[in-house]
Amino acid sequence: MRLIILASDEKDNLGGPATIDNTFNADIKIEANSKIALSSITTEIASWGDVSGSDLMLEYEDYIVELLNLDVDTYYGYTNTSSASTNPINGSRRNILATIPAGQLAKVSVGPGSSTYEYRLRWTPANPIFLDLSNKKPFSLRNLAVRLTRYDGETIMLDGLMFINILVKSPPHSLE
Repeated sequence: MRLIILASDEKDNLGGPATIDNTFNADIKIEANSKIALSSITTEIASWGDVSGSDLMLEYEDYIVELLNLDVDTYYGYTNTSSASTNPINGSRRNILATIPAGQLAKVSVGPGSSTYEYRLRWTPANPIFLDLSNKKPFSLRNLAVRLTRYDGETIMLDGLMFINILVKSPPHSLE
């Protein structure tokens, strides 16, 4: 099993979209028929749409962690009937690595006695769910891109760094 740790670049993510695109110094060999799972995610959320600040805590939203450059066999059944003709994610195929249940966002004071707060999303699944990568042949991974969105595809803007830990598991018959 391999652990891949992704981290956003602070200069790119302060007020920017919740996307990580990391290039590695060396190729990571991925065996044929491997599986992938989210191990954990930590980030500070600034806003989505017109919702920001303490209003974030009033929203009770699920989140989606999506792979942007690796295929996994997942489908997205959400349909927003009010925007069914304009929403490109309605019932579409997406490479969803994990869903994060509502209630994981926490309001955290920046310092002792401070009246400034950050809104942190920290989540580690009790049991990572390994999904099949759509790779019939081994390949070398040099770049990995991941995006965090709301359940409806709404872009999330960050107020700091985002860290994502991903597990990749080779089939039992291959050597590590």
